[in-house]
Amino acid sequence: MPPIDLLPQFNDSLALSAKNLASSWINGTPNDTKEFDDLASNQKEYFFNQLIEQSPSGLPHESLRKMEELYKLTNVKNAEVKMGWLTLCLKSKDQSCFEQAAKFVSKQGRMKFVR
Repeated sequence: MPPIDLLPQFNDSLALSAKNLASSWINGTPNDTKEFDDLASNQKEYFFNQLIEQSPSGLPHESLRKMEELYKLTNVKNAEVKMGWLTLCLKSKDQSCFEQAAKFVSKQGRMKFVR
């Protein structure tokens, strides 16, 4: 292998915006909807992964309500994003999402969502 350090060439700006947004929610300083709306679907998926990773026990229920109010996540059609949202709600022990989670897994045929 040639002696080349590839890490400095790696651009993580797309991951950073999602990670920073997740940190702002964990710190209780979320931004407006534009920052979330500007994320691509895979960034939104990474956003939810970061929320779960940085706060394994979930978020306070009032934060979830505010997130739903701002981002309208209950009505999202993208299965990857919806899975991230429902996983966060379940980790947060938000009982109001139990029925929605049950409907989601009963409609999905892909094992990664049903697990």
